[in-house]
Amino acid sequence: MIHIDNVYSQPCISALISHYQTKHFSYCLAPKGDRSHFIDQAVKYYVNAEAKKNLREKLKQGALRWADRDLCLTQDWFNIDEESWQNDK
Repeated sequence: MIHIDNVYSQPCISALISHYQTKHFSYCLAPKGDRSHFIDQAVKYYVNAEAKKNLREKLKQGALRWADRDLCLTQDWFNIDEESWQNDK
């Protein structure tokens, strides 16, 4: 069995498949001579997907953390803009 840290907190298909099954799976999907490339592409795809998921989560956390500050800034600028429009009339 392939060992992956935190397998219970991060679902990972490869953690559930034995070495033999993984090898057999790659043989079915990639022709001989192209298996390393297939595995390389699969790993890059997984890393890219995880990076996007992590970035999305960090952006969400940042937006929630700074929402009150952003709302105050928006209200301040709105008031300044309203003042300048009233002064122009």
